Amino acid sequence: MEIEKIRKDLKAKKNEDTVIRYAKKISRSTQQEDSPEAVLTLAQKLWGGENEEERFLAIHLVASIDRHLDATHWKQFREWLTEAESELLRDGVSSRIFGSLVMEDRSWVRVLCHWAQAEDPLERRAAVMAVFPRTRQMSDHEAALSILESLLGESHEAVQGSVIRLIEECLDINRGEMVEFLGKWRSRTDPVILKTILERLSPEDQERIHQF
Repeated sequence: MEIEKIRKDLKAKKNEDTVIRYAKKISRSTQQEDSPEAVLTLAQKLWGGENEEERFLAIHLVASIDRHLDATHWKQFREWLTEAESELLRDGVSSRIFGSLVMEDRSWVRVLCHWAQAEDPLERRAAVMAVFPRTRQMSDHEAALSILESLLGESHEAVQGSVIRLIEECLDINRGEMVEFLGKWRSRTDPVILKTILERLSPEDQERIHQF
């Protein structure tokens, strides 16, 4: 599909859902005519345009061929993460692309642990967003815990929100183990994070956390 036609069609898309559906349509058409690599090439061209809507489409084109991604693609999308200029794009690269790679190969969690300790809060948020799909879709709360250990003391507002969401996801998967984890690390947990989580727990779970 010609890039100019895609750009023209994209202007008519009014919200994120329609763009995501459009990405899937382009991906199916491109793979029928060519290959998954052609989808990736098209996504690279769209990303290079530096337009937010085109970059959002590029992310979802890549996500549509996630089964074909491997370690050779990590460096390229690491650059996308650096180049993304909005939270929407950064979260998209983190969760849709890196999240897919982490779901496919759990060993990437080790890299995310390094991100979770980075000075840049955007990188720390990326670590949370990248482990989130594996946590939710594969119920792998232990992968999430390895990231959370470095982030319970997080004070940056944008990162705190993602940390709280990840903790809540883990509570849904294994409440008992998560309550024990929060109790163990209670003294190191940022007051805002701890207060927010405690407000959402039963009195019994709150008491268990305070017993540690």
